[in-house]
Amino acid sequence: MKNSKNDNEKENAQDTCAVKSPQNGQSFKARLSEKLLRQLRNEIPIQYLIENELDIRHHMDGNIFRFECPFCKSYHTGIMKERNLARCFDCENNFNTIDFVVEVRKTSFRPSAEFLINILNEKPYNKPVIRGSSDFVSIGNIISESGLCKSTPQPVKNSDENERLKSLEKDMDELKKRFEMLNKFVITQFGKMR
Repeated sequence: MKNSKNDNEKENAQDTCAVKSPQNGQSFKARLSEKLLRQLRNEIPIQYLIENELDIRHHMDGNIFRFECPFCKSYHTGIMKERNLARCFDCENNFNTIDFVVEVRKTSFRPSAEFLINILNEKPYNKPVIRGSSDFVSIGNIISESGLCKSTPQPVKNSDENERLKSLEKDMDELKKRFEMLNKFVITQFGKMR
């Protein structure tokens, strides 16, 4: 009978971790609720976790996000954003955020959950981050640095409708050129950041 009581205590100890109280910010030991576990698995984007919180090599392969599998070191991997899961197609392992942290950081469940709880509390994944840059960049700064800021075209005060249409077409062509220049500038700037 004593053994089963000790087993229950061990099981409860494994399911508890330090949790920060949202009211006063103090930490206390608590059993993880199903709701919290669900939040840890679903609310922290796994791509954000791989790119920013864990030291894992990764790159974009066209439109596919690839990362180094923590088991087999293969890059034949992908993520399913809709379900917030990662998969290695070579060793056929699936990962949620908790599994990933356990495997990459080589920690047990509790320290891994605490690591994710800190991320969940800070919510850095909700902030706009430009890949390759530690600083936040606003589109206004990009446009002003590009030197492409010109005043918007003023409507022509001409009664002749054909003249107005020609003027609008000319303005549209000018805007297209500015957009192409801005696009090249942005690509050049982000290329320098990487």
